[in-house]
Amino acid sequence: TTTATADTTASTASADAKKVKVGISAENKPYSYMNENEEYEGYEYAILCEVQNRIGDQYNMDIVMDEWTNLLVGIDTGNYAAAGGSFGYKEERAEKYSYSAVPIVNADKFYIGYLKGRTDITDMASLAGKTVATTPGLLAETIVLDWNAAHPDEEIHLEYPDGYETISAGIKNGLYDAYIASSIEMLNFNAQYDNFMDVSKDSVYQSDNGGIYFLFSKNETDFQTAFDTALAEMKE
Repeated sequence: TTTATADTTASTASADAKKVKVGISAENKPYSYMNENEEYEGYEYAILCEVQNRIGDQYNMDIVMDEWTNLLVGIDTGNYAAAGGSFGYKEERAEKYSYSAVPIVNADKFYIGYLKGRTDITDMASLAGKTVATTPGLLAETIVLDWNAAHPDEEIHLEYPDGYETISAGIKNGLYDAYIASSIEMLNFNAQYDNFMDVSKDSVYQSDNGGIYFLFSKNETDFQTAFDTALAEMKE
């Protein structure tokens, strides 16, 4: 297990602020990761720092980078009050955890990315029998699982590589055929690896609940209220 703790937000909290621990993924570019100098970076991390600036009179967030698989377990065990890990909206997950009131990224449209020059991939049906790389628990995984349930004769195989670097290498060498992501994630991922993918012309999924959210323990209602208020102000 790999964990690391950031001290950057502590100075923005008042002395009597309540300390809460928030977990984020250590290998989830561009949302949260450690750079070559072992410093925290990423969009989710930057949002947490700004939220801390706004709620520092009430809460002192101890931000911990952890393995993605430990994040929800951390909420379950009470180790984390909240977590960020590019979490998409899932009904069954909403029964157990509270979602942030607004998404940190609107991701209502999803597209297929595949190695530049391929002409055999255009839509979900064209992925039948092919392998899509994804991450457990994200909306992209749900899109494929729902497709497979509705189209048992056109099943798409799922693989779960660790991180963008492994996914990009797998697509380049043919181990994986495609990657499904929201428009903003696809843009960031592709740009990070020299635009090695072409992207489907049409979206393959659209949802009113599409987006990336922070998740909270249902026991942390006061903290979430303060967090959501700050996040909503930032989105205005």
